[in-house]
Amino acid sequence: MRLWDPITRRQVGEPLTGYHTDTERHRGHRVGVDDRLWLASGSSDETVRLWGPITRRQVGAPLTGHTDTVASVGFGVDAAGRLLLASGSHDQTVRVWDPITGQPVGSPLTGHTSAVASVVFGVRADGRPLLASGSHDGTVRVWDPMTGRQVGSPLTGHTEEVVSVAFGVDADDRLWLASGSYDETVRLWDPLTGRQVGAPMTGHTDTVSSVGFGIDADGRLLLAGSADQIHIRAFTRAQRHE
Repeated sequence: MRLWDPITRRQVGEPLTGYHTDTERHRGHRVGVDDRLWLASGSSDETVRLWGPITRRQVGAPLTGHTDTVASVGFGVDAAGRLLLASGSHDQTVRVWDPITGQPVGSPLTGHTSAVASVVFGVRADGRPLLASGSHDGTVRVWDPMTGRQVGSPLTGHTEEVVSVAFGVDADDRLWLASGSYDETVRLWDPLTGRQVGAPMTGHTDTVSSVGFGIDADGRLLLAGSADQIHIRAFTRAQRHE
């Protein structure tokens, strides 16, 4: 892993190496409740590891339990502000961890029938967390990470693997969930009702490998990056066009 100063575009220190025993797949970071900056990484060695990116040291022992590649990690907080970490794996499960203690929070979340490629936390209007996962089974699932229960039915509509999911809010603080897929589309969902919002967003000519929400001068944007290597596309929620 390499750390960068995005303003100067310079690398910060030497690469972090020598810990994972196989390729690292995904990273996540967050400033925790104790104001420490955390970095997490998942790997084909089936572990999740925590780092202090400032100290450049691994924090604690590896988090173990997955039985296949850990493809995605993501940080969130519970309603009390406790830091949480989720991991999604090719073993078809999602796991939730307390990164401070290194202990799992509940049992693995099961239901996907193929590799879990992406996990992300969101927050309801009442402050309770949600967790979403996208899978090679073509579905998106929404979970209550504190109870381990799935919220509603799987979100279906993509015709191929789902490889990226992201939460965002609109100008009215309404929560939305986006997904990107091998089917070259981006879909927008209401994560509480499980309904798709509008038609699929199209334009890319290859896998939509990353989705995320942002804000410009005119309001909220949904951004999508693709393996078509052409450009990032930006969509407004109201118009849903490039």
